[in-house]
Amino acid sequence: PKTVTSTSLVTVTTTAAATTVTVTTTVTPPPRTVTVTVTPTPTPTPTPPPIAWPTRPVTIIVGFGAGGGSDLAARAIAPVLQNLTGVPWTVVNMPGGGGAIAEAYVAEQPADGYTILLYGAYALGNIILGKNTHKMEEYIPICRFQWDVGGLWIRADDTRFKNIQEFIQYAKEREVTVGGTGLGQIPDHVNTALLAKYTGAKLRYIPYESAAEMRTDLLGGKIDAMMEEPGIIVPLIKEGKVKALVFFAEQRLKDFPDVPVAPELGLNITYGLWRGLAVRAGVPGDIVKKLEWLCEQAYNSPYYKEQEVKQYLYYRPGLLVGDAFREFVRAEYEVYLQVFKDIGLVKS
Repeated sequence: PKTVTSTSLVTVTTTAAATTVTVTTTVTPPPRTVTVTVTPTPTPTPTPPPIAWPTRPVTIIVGFGAGGGSDLAARAIAPVLQNLTGVPWTVVNMPGGGGAIAEAYVAEQPADGYTILLYGAYALGNIILGKNTHKMEEYIPICRFQWDVGGLWIRADDTRFKNIQEFIQYAKEREVTVGGTGLGQIPDHVNTALLAKYTGAKLRYIPYESAAEMRTDLLGGKIDAMMEEPGIIVPLIKEGKVKALVFFAEQRLKDFPDVPVAPELGLNITYGLWRGLAVRAGVPGDIVKKLEWLCEQAYNSPYYKEQEVKQYLYYRPGLLVGDAFREFVRAEYEVYLQVFKDIGLVKS
């Protein structure tokens, strides 16, 4: 078998006969494993499926405000999809409820594929927490095209802690505020809660609907730290305004070689935010196949690859399409459900 995607939590392997998704969560012993096997999707062809779709403008709905990771993701891939199809692809921001308002909206639109959800790990959390009353079965995941790495950031001129060890020690003695995008969100809220649980640090999570507002509050001293992906704050990094204390990844990032990762500290916290596209259930299969093909073509385009480099999105393999992605989503749901129970967001 050949492993095509792997983290400490999820492994996707393929053979000639099947695709297997194995998920192991080690948040609390004993380890919990979920394995799902499905037949593979056909090897993508260089020509699109023979369907005259789309014939009019397509809308991508983003559940967060402008300037955040989900917004940037949608705007990175939309121009390529527009070029591939010859019709406009418009990105519409619909913030609220940590993405839940947008997710509910898409589920209630006509099943014609013209309203697409910028779909991420947070969508599963919203269903688990009841913020989105629609069920997982009411969505068809199309593709994953990003899998980001989260980090804990402070102001570069904050002299209270020079590294993650000093930050944790400081937070054991007094409360520290940590900003993140959304309540109960993956990975921001989850990583904050696990960091507090594993270290005894007194971390108070502050949820934001807008990543831009969170960054403003960090720089203005209204919060002590924030959870964020490096690609979202490139200008702040280059201007030397923020400093990373730790990344929640399996190994050090080559662009930040001096910043430790959580496993080096004995902390099994490696949750990242994956993003992709989904449509409501009921969209015809030939349109779904066309969207899968379009997503793969867009992901492999020179323009999108350039965006990956600019936004530090090449640390983990991003692309996962069709049935393999849908099984990945189902397995991720089981992991998040268990983690939410472990950190007290959901009753056991």
